[in-house]
Amino acid sequence: MKKHKFLIITLSLLILATVIWGFRLDRFGFSNLKWGDYLKLKGVTYECQYNENNERVAISEEQIGELLGTTKFKLQGNVRSPYYKMRNGDASILDSKTEIYDIKNKEYKKAIAVKIDSNYYLYNNK
Repeated sequence: MKKHKFLIITLSLLILATVIWGFRLDRFGFSNLKWGDYLKLKGVTYECQYNENNERVAISEEQIGELLGTTKFKLQGNVRSPYYKMRNGDASILDSKTEIYDIKNKEYKKAIAVKIDSNYYLYNNK
């Protein structure tokens, strides 16, 4: 009887260890992630461009084209899983409802502009 009880306890501990290893806690949202500055729009991921002083690259208002949309969901502070897949409208650090614009200048054909406060900043296709 004691041998049977020992086997049940050992087997239970082995199953518990396997479950904990297989479903690590960080998958369930306990990781503290550091987000880059990017967003996803119409299936394309764009990353903010920074200059050598680690400041966002600004775009003049004259280069701004039509409104393409707005961000819908901010990942920072809301997503803690490193396995999260970005969806259209997701932004890593931009607030939801941040406006996204086309750029008139064809030099930036794979880029968009994001309006933060009253300034526009360059985001390139990753």
